[in-house]
Amino acid sequence: MRKLIYILCLSLVLSSCEFWKTTESVEFSISPASKNTGGWKILSSEVPGKPLYLAADDYDFELELQPNAFTAVLAYTDGSAFPLGAIYPCTTILNAQDGFAADVFYTLINLSSKENAAQVKEYLNYFNWQRLMTECRKYENPWNLDKNHLVQSIASGTFKLSDIRMLE
Repeated sequence: MRKLIYILCLSLVLSSCEFWKTTESVEFSISPASKNTGGWKILSSEVPGKPLYLAADDYDFELELQPNAFTAVLAYTDGSAFPLGAIYPCTTILNAQDGFAADVFYTLINLSSKENAAQVKEYLNYFNWQRLMTECRKYENPWNLDKNHLVQSIASGTFKLSDIRMLE
């Protein structure tokens, strides 16, 4: 009888907790220094092509993401040439300086086919995104960096710091 009660209690605890949950709700903030009058279009590499729209005065939002899996989040405004961005779990605050690195990540996800998307995401989880963001922040305008060369070197697995270079 004790054994039965123990098993019932254990099964109740396991079924009621978030033990089996495969995603987590992550709160993001858009840098308050960002000016916007027309609203935000939020894109995530977790679900590319399915934007989230926010009002111009909304600076906070939540996304359901895989825990600790790298995810690029981009915020576009009307008339803005470049998005604000963040790479989770490195940061959850979208800003202009991290927009370039997040766009590189998002581009790599978009270039993958449906057949190899899981493999690409797994590969990108081993890349040092924190270091790339740190290096890109050293530039006054990281959008002047050679994004195509950077994407190619990361995709081919040959990336080195010297691949971060200005457009020619």
